[in-house]
Amino acid sequence: MVPGLMGGVDDALRSLLDLYGTGAPAPDPAVGDVGEIVAGLPDPASGPSGYDNRRQEHQSTAQEQSDKQGAVSGAVAESATGTVGGRNALTDQLAEFRSRVGAASALGDPRFSGPALLDAANSSLTAATKQVDADIAAAQQRAAQIMPPAVPAAAPATPPVLPPMAPLAPAMDSERPRRLRHHRGHARRAGHSGMLSDGTTGGQAVEYASAYLGTPYVWAGGGAGGPSGGGFDCSGLTQYAIAQASNGNVVLPRTTYDQVHCGEAVDPRDVRPGDLVFPRTSLNQYGSPEHVQLAAGNGMVIEAPYTGASVRWKEMDSNVIVRRVL
Repeated sequence: MVPGLMGGVDDALRSLLDLYGTGAPAPDPAVGDVGEIVAGLPDPASGPSGYDNRRQEHQSTAQEQSDKQGAVSGAVAESATGTVGGRNALTDQLAEFRSRVGAASALGDPRFSGPALLDAANSSLTAATKQVDADIAAAQQRAAQIMPPAVPAAAPATPPVLPPMAPLAPAMDSERPRRLRHHRGHARRAGHSGMLSDGTTGGQAVEYASAYLGTPYVWAGGGAGGPSGGGFDCSGLTQYAIAQASNGNVVLPRTTYDQVHCGEAVDPRDVRPGDLVFPRTSLNQYGSPEHVQLAAGNGMVIEAPYTGASVRWKEMDSNVIVRRVL
């Protein structure tokens, strides 16, 4: 019975060790250094305003991709260290278990060897399981750092993702003045100067977004509930503004790639406050936009542009995709 038990423990430890594989995570050598591309872009210090705007959009998109690449590379390096460290720890635990089994078996008398063997089995399995659990938790944390935040769950009776869109709930209308007063007070305390709404739901979205003018751009920052990590990225800002203006009845997907499919297409000449604006200068090789702004009226948008910049006003480009979600 004891030999069979010890053999089962040995098998279990080897199975845990096999979870680490034989190699280590490493960056894909085929992926170029986006940072070098960013550094090689000309500085739009002068020239026609239209060209400068497009060049700045180009730089913004490239900088955002460079930030993403840096975050992913850092996570891969940490994962490699964790994988090798965990594998070495499991290898040591397996060797120690076998050594303790050999020493206990040499005692001969089951009255002494039996408890020693059981203690070796219990302590080895406990230590190995803790090691694997800790490494899994660390890997999940690293994955969360390079993935955008999850879309918050909406109320069961309300569709959480567009389309279709749910109407504003009448029961919540009476709460809006209180919520807006609270929000404006928070913005003033934070040192931001928000723009008052024109009374439309889209205008209220602009008010919510403008309350965070000057807030730093943070990649994967923000969401329907507000800023995170100290700021917003472009799609985090639009998700926040739309969710707040609609009292949570319209919760956009988290990423620009998904937001461009929400709502209905609108001719740029008919844009109105609260519409989503996607500059065509940000389209990637697959035709998907990598930047989103919030239409603010009077030919302006509000955006969280790129690392090193802050939430700001900007003139809307003439060549854009517009989606209406409110």
